[in-house]
Amino acid sequence: MLFRYTTRSRPACLAYRQFSSSYPYRVLARLRGHQYANVGTGTCHEKNYSSKAIVDGIVSKAKPFQLPRHLDEKHYGWLDDRRFRHGISDYQAERLTVREIAMLALMNSITDKPMWHVKIFDETIVHKWHEEVQAMPDGMISDKTFDWCINELRDKSKDFEQQMFVPTLDAQTRCVKSDILISESLAVDLRQAVEPLLAVGDDQKDWHPNSESKVLNLVHPSLYPLVSGRSRSTTAGKVGRETCFEFLGEGSIVEKGGEIPRGYRWSRSQDLSQLCSTCFQWLPSEVRFVSDKGTDVNITSYINNLHPIEYRKLYEIIERIIAKSVPLWNSVLVKGFNRSSCLRIKTMEGVTEPREAPFLDEINEDEGRIPLLAPQIKEYLAQPDSPQLMAHWRKHRIPLDQRRVIPEDLNEMIDWDLLDAIEEVFQRTRTVIHPEPGDFKNYETWKSSQTKQCIEDEFREHGLQVIVKLSSIELTPEKPDYAGGSWHLEGMLNESIVATSIYYYDVDNVTESRITFSQEASLDEANLVYEQSDHVPLSITFGTEAMHEELAAQEIGSIATRHGRIIAFPNTMQHKVEPFSLADKTKPGHRRYLVLWLVDPHMRIVSTADVPPQQMSWAEGAHADEVTKRGLMTLDEAKTYRLELMKERTKCNHAVESNFDTYNLCEH
Repeated sequence: MLFRYTTRSRPACLAYRQFSSSYPYRVLARLRGHQYANVGTGTCHEKNYSSKAIVDGIVSKAKPFQLPRHLDEKHYGWLDDRRFRHGISDYQAERLTVREIAMLALMNSITDKPMWHVKIFDETIVHKWHEEVQAMPDGMISDKTFDWCINELRDKSKDFEQQMFVPTLDAQTRCVKSDILISESLAVDLRQAVEPLLAVGDDQKDWHPNSESKVLNLVHPSLYPLVSGRSRSTTAGKVGRETCFEFLGEGSIVEKGGEIPRGYRWSRSQDLSQLCSTCFQWLPSEVRFVSDKGTDVNITSYINNLHPIEYRKLYEIIERIIAKSVPLWNSVLVKGFNRSSCLRIKTMEGVTEPREAPFLDEINEDEGRIPLLAPQIKEYLAQPDSPQLMAHWRKHRIPLDQRRVIPEDLNEMIDWDLLDAIEEVFQRTRTVIHPEPGDFKNYETWKSSQTKQCIEDEFREHGLQVIVKLSSIELTPEKPDYAGGSWHLEGMLNESIVATSIYYYDVDNVTESRITFSQEASLDEANLVYEQSDHVPLSITFGTEAMHEELAAQEIGSIATRHGRIIAFPNTMQHKVEPFSLADKTKPGHRRYLVLWLVDPHMRIVSTADVPPQQMSWAEGAHADEVTKRGLMTLDEAKTYRLELMKERTKCNHAVESNFDTYNLCEH
């Protein structure tokens, strides 16, 4: 099969939410490096910033850090259209039609093919693809739809040859993928540099909690995170990458912040306390651009849980992959109130063929015509149910009423019973006509709507903050299957994660694994066109169940996580890892990957430049004295905090989903 797609609706990310315009916020100024201080107050509608207070001397007066770091209008006012969007109470896309979802799946499948950017211009190959999609029973890829997809990919192939990655699943938000961006030599270097982390004894391996000893943490931000009331922070971001040992045990205790204010989702008040942590925060590393041009970077503060001296070579490799990730992030970041592109297909109604039931007007005008129309009416009432509608009902497990019994002599039926019977058969036999791309906007208009960022230019002076994770899913003949992950967004509100890149540098002896994406998706319910109590045409057009008390979320597709591939996506999308197994069940297999999370550069958070290492084992390596060690954590203590952190994040994801909007079409 050339491609596959799903239109299953499920919970995704929270929608855009506004905070009360009169909530008092703190204005946090950036001072000397990465230190922030409370330099003024105001209200969201007044914008009463006090810039005169931003002076060097204020650093010495700054209070110790608190969690969460930002209790200001940027996090809770949602009024700043300059920052990047995330999925925690911040973004909502428009729902895609089923046909556009099919287009995304087709283009994603084609761009998975080797040399796709060459094959897309080979008419013989393209004709073969066309024949394959024509043979598919659902008919989603019409001739017009197929032509759009080919033209779009021919356009994208030109950029692919230069940038070596391709956008995919791109409709208002987008992912990107590449199998050639990271060279094999760099992949070999990474595998060799990671090997010492894998080679530790069984008693030292850090199996992720509740993973049945299948998910091995090599570097994970949930271990030794920032802990309020326990961790220490210095001032002015002075903890360096290889000088971090000089600050062991130094700094002031990070205080737990006060009560988190309520937020507003449209006009409805909402509790934000489960979305923003006052207890924990993942610690990013500071990343600086090395020159006036390009994306080459240096990691200037230590990576949490990765020793900066013992793994100096690994740091250098991660720097190179961050540099490769910057253009990917530029492509996927969603800024302000803009979306990455407009829809290819836009409609406000579900069009059917026929559009209305036959015979009704004639019978209403003259009941005496029933005997004359009887043969035609009987033939109409005997039609089988529409395969399209039957598939919709089966998919959503909607019970199907039995058809009413039609007597041989239609005169035996009461007039309104006959009218009802005709209407019922109409609803069961009609065909929904899916709208086509280009009906709303042509290709050139769609193409011109696409947006892109350039964070290396915008933040060249101040740099980036990146959170690093290295993990491996290890399968054995005794444990041959991975059950998959759960739907989630990355981080919590106070971590401000806006984009992710994942590099699958070592995948061996496992079946294909995919990562699936979903997002909260709105419908303009006030302007949708439908008949009284008849939501089925719209449901089929948009791939929903019934448009009643239904979560406003939509799966948009999945990407294969093959060996050597790097992918990136915005944190406006929820995602989950699909199940996979050993390919050869007599041998072990694994899927090893590097994850890089980008913190919104507009919203700098406490980093490893502020918090000295907390690992007791690092202090022992540095021959620290007992006084210094009092400020550090044992491994057992860190693991206890990790369990608490994980519980908090589970509640966060549940809170995200419980606050989704729902589709509720009114009865006319």
